[in-house]
Amino acid sequence: MRVGQSYITSGNKTVQISDNTSPLQEISFLSLLNKTDYTCRVVIRLSTTDTSTFPDGYKHLYEFKLEPAETRNFGLEDFPSGATGATHFGGSATTNKLEVYSEDEFPHLFVFYSVHDMSNPRSLTGVQTNFVGDSGSGGAQGLVPPPSAGDAAAGKYLDSDGTWTTPPDTNTTPDATNVAAAGALMDSEVTNLAQVKAFSSADYATAAQGTKADTAHGWGNHGSAGYSTATSVENNADVTDTTNVTSAGALMDSELTDLAGVKGVTISTLQVKPSEGAFVNGDKTKLDGIATGAEVNVQSDWNSSSGDNQILNKPTVTAFAGAVSTGNILWKQAKVTLSEAQLNSMHTTPIQLIAHAGTDTIIMIGEALALVDRDSSTAQSAAVDLCIGYDGTTTYYESILYERRFMYNQSGDRTWSLRGDHSGEVGASLTAAVNKDVTAAFTGAITSGSLDSVTLYLQYYIIDNS
Repeated sequence: MRVGQSYITSGNKTVQISDNTSPLQEISFLSLLNKTDYTCRVVIRLSTTDTSTFPDGYKHLYEFKLEPAETRNFGLEDFPSGATGATHFGGSATTNKLEVYSEDEFPHLFVFYSVHDMSNPRSLTGVQTNFVGDSGSGGAQGLVPPPSAGDAAAGKYLDSDGTWTTPPDTNTTPDATNVAAAGALMDSEVTNLAQVKAFSSADYATAAQGTKADTAHGWGNHGSAGYSTATSVENNADVTDTTNVTSAGALMDSELTDLAGVKGVTISTLQVKPSEGAFVNGDKTKLDGIATGAEVNVQSDWNSSSGDNQILNKPTVTAFAGAVSTGNILWKQAKVTLSEAQLNSMHTTPIQLIAHAGTDTIIMIGEALALVDRDSSTAQSAAVDLCIGYDGTTTYYESILYERRFMYNQSGDRTWSLRGDHSGEVGASLTAAVNKDVTAAFTGAITSGSLDSVTLYLQYYIIDNS
């Protein structure tokens, strides 16, 4: 008789029940227990070399499912054996090998079994192996009765005292039942298992610190004063009362002048502040004084023929062009103020007075008036000439307006009238005056600082040379 127990896990999903060396064996009992929390699929199979009939090399004797914590028992009658034509096990490592196999990926299956070697008959009927009773007193002696079905299923053996006895449990692997029976505290008995596992004595008061939480030191940053403050707090104190909430910076109902208006305001209906800024006092009065249908003032445009800027009832006048070739002349005026710094360097840097009017145009200078602001302490003692002409000329005979020895040894401020006193060539080409700026320049350097400023007023018109 061979008794054993095994545990099927994901690392070893098969348990061999039969022995490879015993030629013929039978199962006294086989018990299976599912210790997972899900259904476990189980196969009881017999190995075979007849792969043509059984491609996977196994005869599947039983296939079934075990629910969580469910047990399935098999007895001798579930595995018939005999010398001829019956199912028999053992004697080979490749064929007739009885196994329990789990098809699950992570099984937890307990297997208990008892296997009997058929070469040692287990039926003791008519065999005198032991006696019961007191042979010394002449009491009745008799044959030991065969084991009951329950004893056989339990794998009991015949002890020396003539009783059928359960074989000792030689399995050293603890299971939940044995551990619980030994008095261990099981995970399933603990309500807050995660909290118990995570318990650390460092998180709680020690005996030296105090035996109760209201006297213990060390938790948080509290000292003795902190506890006296905490114990003075009234029972069921409300930290959201009016005083506490106000001191925390909350806006209280009592602080709002129009509480109902604030609660009922709809932001989307409010008028957006104008980009020009908010209205000020007096704006409404000004708007109320504007007549219905009044229009904003606009700048009149002499050339407009429609719209608010049109001028009505205009007199008929002769239109003058900006540039003329024949007919009427449109005079223009330019004002240019020359600074002291410009005057000091005007012999090397001519100053533009009138910019050219475009392609194929000539600026014709009529006359000019110069307002001279002379320095009160420094006299202009240099004999230099003022040349007003085209394109920065400093030559008197190419000038349009010319003044010889400008402000030479003159005292005080002056107003000069500048005219075309010199007549002669302006340039040695037909385009010497075409598309040119009108400039002012000195023929030499004046006395530095003698002239504070000169303001020029020039009259001119534009000739179309195209």
